Amino acid sequence: MILGAIALISTPILFFSVGQNQLIGISLSGILLISLMLWFSLNQLEKKFYQGNPIPPRNLPDKKGK
Repeated sequence: MILGAIALISTPILFFSVGQNQLIGISLSGILLISLMLWFSLNQLEKKFYQGNPIPPRNLPDKKGK
């Protein structure tokens, strides 16, 4: 995970060092944004696996007359 964070942080630095070709810089910035969104979404999915989703009880008395 630390290597992934270092790679994501170094992407903008690489963007500024490659200043001649803007297409490479724009694509690297896009990869950075996509990677961050994927990282956060996979983190949420991982939490769902080990924490579980709470299932509400089904047999609660919802009517007062019964």
